[in-house]
Amino acid sequence: MGLSLGIFDSDVQYSSKLMGYIKRRHKTIKKIRIFTNKTILYDYLLDNHIDVLLISEDKLDEGIEHNNIGHICILSEETYVSEDSDEKIIYKFQSAEQIIIDLFEFFPELGDSNNFCYSNKVKFITIFSLNENFTKDNFALNLANHYGTKKKTLFIDFNLLHVKGILPNVESDKNLSEFLYYLKVQTPNILAKMIEQIQVLNNFDYLHGVTFGLDLYDLTEKDLEMWMRKLKASDYEVVIFNVGCFFSTTLELFRKSNELFLISRNNVWEHSLYDNLKEQLIWTGYEDVIDMIKVVNIANEAPETVYEQENNYVFTKRWGDIVESYAAIN
Repeated sequence: MGLSLGIFDSDVQYSSKLMGYIKRRHKTIKKIRIFTNKTILYDYLLDNHIDVLLISEDKLDEGIEHNNIGHICILSEETYVSEDSDEKIIYKFQSAEQIIIDLFEFFPELGDSNNFCYSNKVKFITIFSLNENFTKDNFALNLANHYGTKKKTLFIDFNLLHVKGILPNVESDKNLSEFLYYLKVQTPNILAKMIEQIQVLNNFDYLHGVTFGLDLYDLTEKDLEMWMRKLKASDYEVVIFNVGCFFSTTLELFRKSNELFLISRNNVWEHSLYDNLKEQLIWTGYEDVIDMIKVVNIANEAPETVYEQENNYVFTKRWGDIVESYAAIN
């Protein structure tokens, strides 16, 4: 027997869009009804049961209580949710998929959220280097900027150290360290917490790196799994991880990525480092990652002067031309 869901909200347009999405994507929810006032809701409840009622904040003062309502969950317009609150609160203006995921995390007894279909449209791209952080960062940022012209793109900085003043208008008080704290404690509405830290940079959303490099090493494989699962349910179409460190969690990130770029110089030193990387991947059971790696020889793409002279401005036509051939935009 399928679940029944009610939406109690004055915003009919919002409720209709949410209902339409759920009907298309979640067959386990057999009944879904929209209510705009208490009288209509209570008339329906005389002969019908609602497993979960999603109620907008502006309806809370109507004091909804009924024996035929199994659970009540609040749709909040605020991203902040008190950690001490006993109420079940979901951020209203996130993706419909994320709303359903949050709902079933609150009430796992109603069904298995792992059986729900996540969007297949999210492409995870990871970019790393063995000895070329400057060229790696330029490639990664310009690739995000290129994707951002056609797709909703998120850039996540996984560097341990950061060069100040290179990126215009970036606020250091919005950063990955703040988000990782909430991720570690499994805060409800975790994507809303991430959104609070995001800044817009040219054509894409930008999540600035950690304030203290070692914060990255606290990220576990389990944390990464949950984060990527949430991102799959978001509105993002492309998520780019710019990786500047190696540990077990970033190796798992390599494995879970749709595309994996190694930024390199075409010289003996870089070739030797790459050979050693492949040896280590084999030793540690990550030999499958080797086949995923696409080596980008920047030295073949651009003359030395490009990345030596243009370090005062990241987004240039030359870099845009370089990344274009590596961006698969449909």
